[in-house]
Amino acid sequence: MKTCTNISRTAPDIGYLDADIFDAMGFSQSVKFGNMVHYAGVAPLRGGLKNLQIISEDDMAGQIEFVLATLDACLKADGLTREHLLSWTIYTTDIAELSAHAALLAKWVGPNRPASTIVEVSALFLPKQKLEITVFAAVPQGVCASGSVTP
Repeated sequence: MKTCTNISRTAPDIGYLDADIFDAMGFSQSVKFGNMVHYAGVAPLRGGLKNLQIISEDDMAGQIEFVLATLDACLKADGLTREHLLSWTIYTTDIAELSAHAALLAKWVGPNRPASTIVEVSALFLPKQKLEITVFAAVPQGVCASGSVTP
């Protein structure tokens, strides 16, 4: 089995954000080290610098569903599933509205409940964006998440 000891940084092509967003903002969608992967905040956004759009701009449930589907795609790109979730932080501009849709979150995680922090913030990247979720996941021993390796 291959042992992972280097840092791997990726921005997988999963139909989410275009590469120019990651380049312009100077971040990776996922960073893996050892047996952990940290996923940058996933937001209800799609596109690139010239065509960035918000998904379901007036619909918290629609934004949650899009973000969770994108998180599934991020995990899959690294050979992981929801069962590998360790923790998540949910940032929202309206904690009461998010709480009204908590069942969507609970259904998505199922029995794989991560440690959780929920924070209300005054604003996110785009004015009608209602949430953003960051995730930490465990990588099973002997599995290396995909991506370029850097020292």
